[in-house]
Amino acid sequence: MRTRAIPLIIKDVLTDKKILLSIVLLVSALMIIKIAISFSMNPSDDRTIGYEFLNAKGEITTELSATFIHIWNNQHDYYFNKSSGIQFSNYFNESYTKNVLCVGYKPNIWQWICADVLPFKWKVMSDNSTYVNITGGITLSFSGGKQVTANMTYNLNQGDKEIKIIPYFKKTGNQYDKPVGFAWKSTDIRIGNTTELNNAEIPLTNTTSRIILLNNTVDQSFANLSMATYKLIGGGKFVRLRWDNSTDNNLTIKSESGQYNAPVTLFINFGIVTGEATTTFYWQDPSQGNYFPTSNYATSGDQLNLPTRAYLSDGLYAIGCFHASRGYGTFGFTIPSNAIINGIEINVEGKTNTEQFCEFNDLTDAFVNLSWDNGVTYTTSPHTYTPFTTDFDGTVTIGSSTDTWGRTWSPSDFNDGSFTLTIDIGGGTTQQYINSISATVYYTQIVKDCTPVTNGGNWSIPCNCTVTRKSATVDFLSVNETGGTLYIDSSNISYRNLNITPTQCSIYMNGTFQFFWKGS
Repeated sequence: MRTRAIPLIIKDVLTDKKILLSIVLLVSALMIIKIAISFSMNPSDDRTIGYEFLNAKGEITTELSATFIHIWNNQHDYYFNKSSGIQFSNYFNESYTKNVLCVGYKPNIWQWICADVLPFKWKVMSDNSTYVNITGGITLSFSGGKQVTANMTYNLNQGDKEIKIIPYFKKTGNQYDKPVGFAWKSTDIRIGNTTELNNAEIPLTNTTSRIILLNNTVDQSFANLSMATYKLIGGGKFVRLRWDNSTDNNLTIKSESGQYNAPVTLFINFGIVTGEATTTFYWQDPSQGNYFPTSNYATSGDQLNLPTRAYLSDGLYAIGCFHASRGYGTFGFTIPSNAIINGIEINVEGKTNTEQFCEFNDLTDAFVNLSWDNGVTYTTSPHTYTPFTTDFDGTVTIGSSTDTWGRTWSPSDFNDGSFTLTIDIGGGTTQQYINSISATVYYTQIVKDCTPVTNGGNWSIPCNCTVTRKSATVDFLSVNETGGTLYIDSSNISYRNLNITPTQCSIYMNGTFQFFWKGS
C-alpha cells in the first residue's frame, strides 16, 4: 500500500494554538482502477512526467541519499536502482522482474559484465514536459590503448506506453578488433506477484509461438528471431520486450542456481565497432490499469471464434473474419460509490494472419460499444479503430482517461452484471487474431473535508469524521454523525468542553482522518 499524507495547518481561535490536520490517503499499489493523482510520491507534485529520488522505504529523498530513481509519464511509472541501473518492473518492492544490463566483449569467447557489479555512472534529465531520460556510461579499456565507451539510455516520452532502452557503443581509443555486445537479462521472475506457472511466450512465426514453463530445467536459445519479441506471463499479467531485429541477436532461457524461474536474456552482438553502433529495445511493464473480462455472450451477426481466448494476454487468440463480433463482461470492477467517472479506456491486443484469407477484401473499421445495463443499451457513438494489419502482436487503445463515451456514468454502472462491451473486429483480407481485451476506468474519488469549523465557542465537525487520540497529553474522543463532545485536557491547556455539531454531511468521506495537536 502507498500512503500519502497531505498536511494542512489550521488554527484554534479559542486557544491561539495550531492544529496539524493530516489527511491520510491510502492508495493500493495493486488497485487496477486508476485514481486521478500524479505519479509522484509527493501529493503536491502535479507533474505528469518527471523523476524523483527515493530511499529504501520509497520516500522522497536527496540524490545523494537515494536508493532508487523513480520516473513517470502520463501512462506509467518505472523504478531503477540508482547505483546499478537495474530496472524493477511493476514496483520497486513488488517487482515482477529485475532487469539487469550487461555489456560484453569477445576476445575468444564472450565475456559479460553486468550492471549489478558494473560501475555505471547514472544521470537523470527531464524537461518536466515532454521527456525524462536516465543515462549511464562506462569505458572498457584493453591492452594497447584500445577503448570502447558503452552508454545506455532509458528514454520515456510523454504518452509512451513502453520505455525505450538504447545501448550505444563508440570507439574512443585505438581500434578494439573484437566484437562487443549488450544484454538485457530478466531475473527474479515472478509475474503477477507469483512465481508459479510463469511462462515465456516466444513468437516463432506469425502463426506459431513457443510457450516455455520457466520453473522447469530449461536451456534453450533462439537466434535472430524474426518476430523480435517475447512476453513473460503469469498471474494474469505480462511484461514484454521487443527489439530492432537488424542486429545479430540471441534469446536465451537458461535455469540458474538460486533462481526459481529461469532467467531470460537477450544478447545483441554489435560486432567490431569501428565508429559508433546503437540499437533500440522497447520494454512494456505490466499494465496497472487493465481489467480483463471473465464472461462473454453472443451478439448479432457472425461470431468471434474461441471467444474465451480474449480473456487474458496469454498468446491464445480469438479468431474471426469480416466483422465478426462478441460481447464481453464480468470485469470485476470495484468503483467507490463516491467516485466521479472521468474516462474509460479499452485496450485490444492482437494481430492479423497474412496466411489466412477472408472472403471479403475491403478494409473497414473495427469498433467497440459499451453498455451499463448488461447489454440492453449501448453507447450511441461507437469508437472505431483500424483492424490489425501486422503479423505480430500490437495494442490499440480506444477511449482515454477523459473520454466518457458520450454519457455520464455512475459507479454502479461498472458492477458485474451491468458493465459489458461489444467488439466488432472490422473487415479486411485476412483473419483477425485477438489476444486480449481489457478495460480501465479512470475516476476521481471525492475526499471528505474534516476540517473543524469554528463558530463562536463551538466547533462544527463534518459527519462521519473520526477524531482519535494522537498525543500523550491531549485526549480526543471519537465523534460520529450523532454529534458528541470534544474534551481537551493537558498540562498547559485549560479544560474545555466544546460542543460538536455535525452539519456538513453533504461532503463525502473516504477512510479515517485524524487530528494532530501541534503546540507548546
